[in-house]
Amino acid sequence: MKFEIEKKAIKFLKEKNINTIYVKSTVRNSGCCCIPKNCIDVYTKKIQGNFLESQFDFIKIKYDPSISFFFEKNEILKIKLINLGLKKFLYVENEINILK
Repeated sequence: MKFEIEKKAIKFLKEKNINTIYVKSTVRNSGCCCIPKNCIDVYTKKIQGNFLESQFDFIKIKYDPSISFFFEKNEILKIKLINLGLKKFLYVENEINILK
């Protein structure tokens, strides 16, 4: 599994002086159906856990080892930036549905 971070996200991380991000897999209930859904979250603040490390440009990516179960060895996990009002968030563009 490889990582790719879009240019807008890299610019955001440089502006905020962030050089390490954390990518973690979590299971949540989806809506009213209570069907579990695997979500991949991206954090810019340090979180607890055992992580593997990767590097993209100047950014150190610490990721949950369980994520590699959902992606092929040569598949790219794409991290992008989204604006919600005045807030900006990083997210995984190609998050997968484990129920398919």
